[in-house]
Amino acid sequence: MRGDRDAEELAVIAVKTLGARPRPMLGQRRRSRQAGEPGGDPDPVAITRITVIAAEPFENEQAARSWLASTRSRDSANAYVTQGIELANRVVRAHRIAAWNPYEVEFSRERTYRIRIGFGPGDQLAEGLWSEARSVSGGSESRLRRSRIDPGSAVAEMLSGRRPAYVGDDLLLRARLDLDQGHVNQAAIQAHAAAAALAAEPRKGDQEGDLQPEPDRLTELQRLALRGELDAQSAQELEEIVSALERTARRRHHL
Repeated sequence: MRGDRDAEELAVIAVKTLGARPRPMLGQRRRSRQAGEPGGDPDPVAITRITVIAAEPFENEQAARSWLASTRSRDSANAYVTQGIELANRVVRAHRIAAWNPYEVEFSRERTYRIRIGFGPGDQLAEGLWSEARSVSGGSESRLRRSRIDPGSAVAEMLSGRRPAYVGDDLLLRARLDLDQGHVNQAAIQAHAAAAALAAEPRKGDQEGDLQPEPDRLTELQRLALRGELDAQSAQELEEIVSALERTARRRHHL
């Protein structure tokens, strides 16, 4: 991943699926179980490597090394990682629509196995080879915040039928995903549907006005989104509305 310009100029994205190792022979599995490993080792799985490459090269190797050194600060590294993931998810989203496959979903920093920032010749980068690179932590502050929430008991209640899996919560999470990925038109449509569902699913402890922050304005944002006319100010307003809905949904979630 390399870039010091706008995301639109980071135009080259290489995607490659790395196949799993061949399965061992039956006799090898039997020896593994006899060695004290019931069931044998789990089968390896294929992984996907996505490389985001700058459309314009560095002037020389020294410039590349200087850039890489500049990414050692946490804020700088996080900015490049966020930008790279956003661009990679554009590919995922486009492929999902082109392949008409709803099960191809965006990935997040928390779900990556390894993240590296570095430089090298473009053809080598496409094959996962670097002149110089360094690893960046896959964790993030948002992951740390979410890790404080233990969903185990809520999951058990939903699976047992003691607690419903509310439609509004699911739609709101989808709105948040779209918003975080920069798909503001989709986010506005999802947020409008989420607000309507949340309002139709009253729960104990609800307070009047909790679930429809400026409902008329949210309807207007949806209308603009359907026409592709959401501007930066409207996107910021949508962020505030979604955040307000999230605060209420989280409060209801823990009642």
